Amino acid sequence: MFARRRLRMFPLDFGNTTYMVSIALDEVGEAAHSLVRIATLLGCRGIISGEFKRDPRDGVYKLLEINSRVWWFVEFAGRCGVDLCAMSYLDALGGHIEPVTSYRVGVKFFHAYYDFHALMAARRAGPGGVILKASSWIGAQEPLFNWTDPLPALHDVSTRFRSRPWRAPVK
Repeated sequence: MFARRRLRMFPLDFGNTTYMVSIALDEVGEAAHSLVRIATLLGCRGIISGEFKRDPRDGVYKLLEINSRVWWFVEFAGRCGVDLCAMSYLDALGGHIEPVTSYRVGVKFFHAYYDFHALMAARRAGPGGVILKASSWIGAQEPLFNWTDPLPALHDVSTRFRSRPWRAPVK
């Protein structure tokens, strides 16, 4: 299992995560146990993602959705030490999967293009210092860029540049 906390999203009211941080499973305790119980009752196998929101009125995590598919930032879990894709592959082959008992916590991950638009939308919604918030990118990882294989990121930048990157993405 792997847990992350969404710090920003775009569109602001109901969108995809643009900036997040890995957190310890014990921070989401009962939510994680609930997801396991639901998946077991439904007979689910493979990668399952549950999204919860903590209700500020009672502190209880409320289930928003469950997906039995790979999600947008599955690589983030792998970079933190939980290689869900490899585990799923081994499971499909009937292989043994070593339980992951710990992973890197506090790792930040963002999608620069979408998070830029999240920051700009937040600026229009109220004060908050876009430059200060963009400084949260320092030390954070980005999914498309990797020093060992920079071509996907370069392709993405060139494609977005040709399609007018100053416009907010359509969701």
